[in-house]
Amino acid sequence: MDAMKKSIRRVFWLYFLLFAALVAYLAKFIVFDAGTVVNSPLNPRVSLEKEDVVRGDILDAQNRVIASGAADARTYPYGRLFAHAVGCADKNHLSGIEAKFNFELENPHLEVIQRIGRLLTGAPVKGNSLVLTLDADVQQAAYDALGGRKGAVVVLEPSTGKVLAMVSYPNFDPNTIAADWDKLRGDTDNSPLLNRASQGMYPPGSVFKIITALAALQSLPDVYGFEYDCKGSGDFGGRTISCFNGTAHGREDIKRAFAVSCNTFFAALGLRVGPRNLRSAAEAALFNSTLDFSLEHGDGSFPLDAGAGGNEIVETAIGQGRTMTTPLQMALVAAAVANGGIMMKPYVVDRELTAGGYETGNVMPEMLRQAMSAEQARALTEMMTGAVENGTGRNAAPDGVTMAGKTGSAQNPNGADHGWFVGFAPADKPAAVVCVLGENIGGSSKVLGMAKSVMEKALEAENRRLGSLQ
Repeated sequence: MDAMKKSIRRVFWLYFLLFAALVAYLAKFIVFDAGTVVNSPLNPRVSLEKEDVVRGDILDAQNRVIASGAADARTYPYGRLFAHAVGCADKNHLSGIEAKFNFELENPHLEVIQRIGRLLTGAPVKGNSLVLTLDADVQQAAYDALGGRKGAVVVLEPSTGKVLAMVSYPNFDPNTIAADWDKLRGDTDNSPLLNRASQGMYPPGSVFKIITALAALQSLPDVYGFEYDCKGSGDFGGRTISCFNGTAHGREDIKRAFAVSCNTFFAALGLRVGPRNLRSAAEAALFNSTLDFSLEHGDGSFPLDAGAGGNEIVETAIGQGRTMTTPLQMALVAAAVANGGIMMKPYVVDRELTAGGYETGNVMPEMLRQAMSAEQARALTEMMTGAVENGTGRNAAPDGVTMAGKTGSAQNPNGADHGWFVGFAPADKPAAVVCVLGENIGGSSKVLGMAKSVMEKALEAENRRLGSLQ
């Protein structure tokens, strides 16, 4: 009898565990996997819907059509301009917004009514359209600024997280993706399918000095009293650090060193701050985290740990070493400074439009994290303003506009230096953040003009938007 009871108990617990596992799997599917499955082109439900549903349009922030038609005859009026962000959609290829919002584009609002209307009038059943945060004018300015050079441009609205422009080059023509697919996939030298703006991983170079300066503000009570006599180069932890062209900057404090991007000062400052504080500031700025962003993206890596030697510390403090980031992430760092220390979640889709023209699914701005205090953000804004007014970023500001920013030249083993610039304007009331990355372009001086032209157009777009609200 006892043996039978034990057997019953074993069977009971076996079925209980199987049931618990089933509940856990269903919960995971509903909460975590549903969005991926419902947007997958392999989902048979979506495949069936494609047979008689016209895919919704994709519009820019000013309601200009940038993608239209069914999946088997998709048209992109702007050609390559939105290639990586909007992506492409045909029978075999889905990428970008077309992939990530596949369900919304294929999902007809009031489907039963639309199908009745189709029977009566022959009108097509149509999925919802998407209105993006991307502005075609700003996107065009960013595309033109790159001028056929490898790199990326990201433009954000710092107070909301709206992505106003996202450009990567080399690119592709989504209108001919099927015919070009094999060639594009085989081009490993240029990687035209890679969205460098959100997926490209690069050493940050001197734009990382924003983080090093933040770590100093957070951990050194005497940060403004810390000075260093730059002689153009110096030995730090067994590593010789040199300033650009061996320039000897003389005795400096943090504000002057930030403006002229003095490597030896920031190497000494990095040793003073220490690896724990550097890591804390970097992780507050999204390094070693998974970014919540709808498009495919890379996540910044900051491997420096508490046991790091002086050699690795000084390299990290000036943005070299093993630290890696994306243009999108560095734009978010600058946006947090511009927004009083609050980093907003980036987003590219503003709202949905039904076939009848009704708005639905409006996206509300969402705080991502408090990356720094408001006081620290003000201090960094002052330093970044000095870098544009009296330092290495002098040629980045639009005429008559006070801009805050930071330049960067990042060494790499595969060619000339990458050039970086990240900044926001106006400095006292930020309306736009611009991040420019020129791949193997030869340094930061080559991207300043790009940043200026993009910022000019971004501010024009902001003024136009404000005017429409009045």
